[in-house]
Amino acid sequence: MLPMERTLDCHLTILEPERVIDFLKVVPDQPPFRAVELQMMQKEATFISVVAPNMKLQVEAELIGTAPVKLFALNKHILLRMLQQGYKKFATGSDGNTPVLATGGYGRFIAMPVRAMHTKVTHIQPVIPKEEPKMEKTKPMEAVNVMDGLNAAVNDLRGKLKMLFDESATLTRKVKEAVLAQKQKEREFVQGRRAIERIKMAI
Repeated sequence: MLPMERTLDCHLTILEPERVIDFLKVVPDQPPFRAVELQMMQKEATFISVVAPNMKLQVEAELIGTAPVKLFALNKHILLRMLQQGYKKFATGSDGNTPVLATGGYGRFIAMPVRAMHTKVTHIQPVIPKEEPKMEKTKPMEAVNVMDGLNAAVNDLRGKLKMLFDESATLTRKVKEAVLAQKQKEREFVQGRRAIERIKMAI
């Protein structure tokens, strides 16, 4: 479901997406959240690995509106996918809980911020299983991951469909050009044959 426009009071444009992509590729990948914090300022944005806070990247950006008032993080793989597909404009809410609406690629890409993570991890450490059942705790995050995956699949399909439509239009144009060229040759052949017949009659 698309977030309501009135809730999107934070608009960020990443001006150096290639640098962010390279940074995300080397950020440690620790489940379950695989979170990367995003700090926004008027002229810059800072990406910080939540599991390795010393890993950070500051890039040029444009912020319109109010930055989130609390810790704002996105799943590393979802953020990487958005940037790789050309999405570099992000709209969300300053409350830090509003879904992110990304534009700039094919259509619109919706992603949920990592809500289940309330505190930063200061160093990389294994996830220690607890004795109590985890089913109820993991359901919300699993649902978010499923929706993000579906959104990514839909956006991938849109991109492929657009490419197919473009190729179809190109082929249609070439067929029309070939048909016109063939008709022109036929006209020239008919005109040449008539000219020969007139010459024969004149002799």
